[in-house]
Amino acid sequence: MAPVDAPTKLSRSARAIEDVHASAPRLGVFVLDGLIVLAACLLAGATAAAAVAAVAAFLAVGRLTNLYSDRSLDAQGLSWYLRLLPYPLLAVATALVVAGHHGTSLLGPVLGVGLALTAVRAAAWFSVSARRRRREGLTGALLVGDPSRTHNIARRIKAFPEAGLQVAATFAPTNTNGERSRARGLLKSGAVSHILVAADAHDEALIAECLSWTDGRPVEVHLVLPVGVQPSHGSRIGDLSVLTLRRANASRMFWGKRLIDILGSALLLLFLAPVLMLVSLAILLYDGRPVIYRQKRVGRDNREFTTWKFRSMVVGADKLNEQYASDNVANGLLFKLPGDPRVTPVGSMIRRLSL
Repeated sequence: MAPVDAPTKLSRSARAIEDVHASAPRLGVFVLDGLIVLAACLLAGATAAAAVAAVAAFLAVGRLTNLYSDRSLDAQGLSWYLRLLPYPLLAVATALVVAGHHGTSLLGPVLGVGLALTAVRAAAWFSVSARRRRREGLTGALLVGDPSRTHNIARRIKAFPEAGLQVAATFAPTNTNGERSRARGLLKSGAVSHILVAADAHDEALIAECLSWTDGRPVEVHLVLPVGVQPSHGSRIGDLSVLTLRRANASRMFWGKRLIDILGSALLLLFLAPVLMLVSLAILLYDGRPVIYRQKRVGRDNREFTTWKFRSMVVGADKLNEQYASDNVANGLLFKLPGDPRVTPVGSMIRRLSL
């Protein structure tokens, strides 16, 4: 096992810049982003109340959707940030719409927020990558696997310092000369922050062992894939694809997605409100109430749920099934009539336009 080079310590200001680029969940990052969102909204013409609401919406949704999260290898360049940014921007748009902004008064602040935040991350990455190329602030990595594989990985880590790693040591699982205990010693001392496993997909025992070493320690375990393998997600060290093996926070991810669904639906309803009002008025003027038809449906796992939709048939249409039974052209639970006389003229338009 090779001797360990102590990582270069970063100054407080350099660490703060790294936190900004990686959108780490730190108070300083939240304050900076909040000020950027506030300023961008105000400069684009948003009211003070709308700008404050936009700040709260951006930070809350950003935290729930993992825009703000502790990350390491995946925080290279800007692609990861641009992939996560649309969700908080949607929250900003929703907050502005609720506050009464529409059209250009809505588009300007949203674009301003997106461009300003991206520019700040680009500047931060320029600073971070320059320091890493000078070998400053690199974190220790333990390479696990066959010596020929770990040698190739070590070469790429040295050639691509932008990943933020330096090789602390290598460990061959077949070596029985006390390397396991020395590897654990490195982890315990804090000299290693990452374990890179160069193992075949079937080597589950080795991966499980490496994961067990990290219990209670701020150490990430990564699976290094063969050259040429490109998964749909993951990080990179040069031309190597790397998958981070971590336990996902399922609860937070669920609520983050749920919040996005609710915000997106609310925003869509606000945009469609004029159309929905016209359809409701047409039904009401043609044959009165009810405007909405409620129906029970069976969904996943045979669970019943209630649907609401615009009424497209005459009132009491379901009670006329027996009268038109001889004309039914469907089987089973479906009841379908050619040129269905129960459908109103307004209902025909609703169905044709899928309203």
